[in-house]
Amino acid sequence: MKSVFAWMLRAAAAAGLVVGLLPATAFASLVGQTVTGCFQSDASTVGLTLDTAQCLAASTSGGAGTALSFVVTDPGVEFSYPPGTGGRNLDVGADTITINYGVGSGNVLPDLFILNGLNVGGSITGLTLVGSNTPGITTMFDADSVAFLVPEVCSVADCNFSVTFQLDTQQSSGVPLPGTLSLFALALAALGYSRRRLG
Repeated sequence: MKSVFAWMLRAAAAAGLVVGLLPATAFASLVGQTVTGCFQSDASTVGLTLDTAQCLAASTSGGAGTALSFVVTDPGVEFSYPPGTGGRNLDVGADTITINYGVGSGNVLPDLFILNGLNVGGSITGLTLVGSNTPGITTMFDADSVAFLVPEVCSVADCNFSVTFQLDTQQSSGVPLPGTLSLFALALAALGYSRRRLG
């Protein structure tokens, strides 16, 4: 009976050690984070860029870009242009960014959105389109920033669409989660206890 108990205790401890040594993946949500960036309603000379200073500079039509700074809430629209309207808006979720347009007269010039300081638990490695990309929005990203260029595709007809992108990340696993450390410590204690009882 003692040998069966000792065998079970050692097996549980070994399993705990294996699980404790596995890398832990943690997902960080954008909800509650402060995000900065820029919106340029005439990006015909700027083009697709991650350079916020370039986005904020005056455009060919004379309009300067709009600085962005908001706290991500989900659900909720974080940015509207013109302010308080349903014209062009940005809805940032836990790991998604949705661009909504309800512009009745059309979008006659390309629009640029730049978002900086996106801390999603690791480096951004890509953007995955969720659904369709009707207007042909082009994207750019680096480790913690993304840019979206909305072309002037709907200058004739009504411009109504919604496009969602999911942030792809390489999760950092350098710091183990507290539960992982507890399981590892428990496994070591069980091994020590089993050796003491048998020895």
